[in-house]
Amino acid sequence: MNSAVLLALMFGPLAIYLYVIAVWQSGRSPRVVSGPLDFSLLLFGVGGLLVFGPVGRLLAGRAAAFGTPSVWAWLMVSSALGLLALPWLPRSFRRLAIYNVAPEPLAQALREVLKELPGAFEPTLKGYESGEHQQGLIVETTRWFRAAVVEAYGDHSENLIRRVRSGLNDHLSGSMTRPSPVAWLMLSLCLALILPVLGVLLSRPQAREVFRVLLERLHGG
Repeated sequence: MNSAVLLALMFGPLAIYLYVIAVWQSGRSPRVVSGPLDFSLLLFGVGGLLVFGPVGRLLAGRAAAFGTPSVWAWLMVSSALGLLALPWLPRSFRRLAIYNVAPEPLAQALREVLKELPGAFEPTLKGYESGEHQQGLIVETTRWFRAAVVEAYGDHSENLIRRVRSGLNDHLSGSMTRPSPVAWLMLSLCLALILPVLGVLLSRPQAREVFRVLLERLHGG
């Protein structure tokens, strides 16, 4: 595998992940993201580094040393990463991630949402709990990052988190917020990861020719 492809596979997914987070953190209103989507995006972002980074290359090299074809060696490393991530997957179905939100507006929106649900939810040290329905929410906020995670527990927790997500979408979609400064940091990191890949690609005559033709077509159009 040549250096340009290897760099793209290592840093490309992480750059895409950082870009998506930057977009979510720079919106005019908070963004509520389902747990499975947030988990999958994170796994995609770090997967390139783990699979095609030093550790992944070492494991793929060991597999190739036993006569395994290169494609199957990389597939085995990717499958191993997926198996290692499986234990955390069920928990993601009980979680929400909220981006570009401050703790106070989130707490207010959660109180309004819980008023609309059956059962009396009372505040606790970590979130909210309904003794009547034996279920509750754990709320973790990060003020400097302007993000939060909401996790349901107890009976029918997946159904609870779906209803909470729907309610938060309704209550937060109309609230205006300033873009998070973290968005610029994420965007800067994204560019820092992309530039080395572009540098390697443009060092090749074929890539420079494709880039030149593309610019000429854009200029001509």
